[in-house]
Amino acid sequence: MNRNRQTGNRQSGFSLIEMMVVVLILGIISAGLFAQIDGAQQRAFSEQIKLDTFPWPRRWPRDCSSTAGCSGSPPSVWAARAGT
Repeated sequence: MNRNRQTGNRQSGFSLIEMMVVVLILGIISAGLFAQIDGAQQRAFSEQIKLDTFPWPRRWPRDCSSTAGCSGSPPSVWAARAGT
């Protein structure tokens, strides 16, 4: 009878320490993941700024087809040669 009492009082589940360890591990993993996402967003933003401030490669094939004598020079060089 004593034996049934001891096994009957046992509770199944996780202890507080186990739950805290799991939460700590998940926090560390999520912090690393968010740091990687933040870095990727910053790199993408930086690349977009570079593209926005230097737009001639996107316009150049169109301008080159309509301008005589474009031998690999960007449009800013053409404008400087024209005196504009």
